[in-house]
Amino acid sequence: MGDPESMAMARSYYAQAIKLNPKNVRALYGLFLAMSTEETLAKLQKPSLFRSNSLDGMTSNPRQSIVIIS
Repeated sequence: MGDPESMAMARSYYAQAIKLNPKNVRALYGLFLAMSTEETLAKLQKPSLFRSNSLDGMTSNPRQSIVIIS
């Protein structure tokens, strides 16, 4: 549940249901949820620039990383 393959299968099933009855609200909502989950999973699998580079400028000595603003 929640893996990309399951979401793709759910999306195809909901799309078939919508073809049979375009006013089927459950199928429309299911398709929306499946597509939203796929998009979220894709975003989570991409490396974030913030997370990957956030410690690049840090030194091993914390005192060297402090910036004093007067």
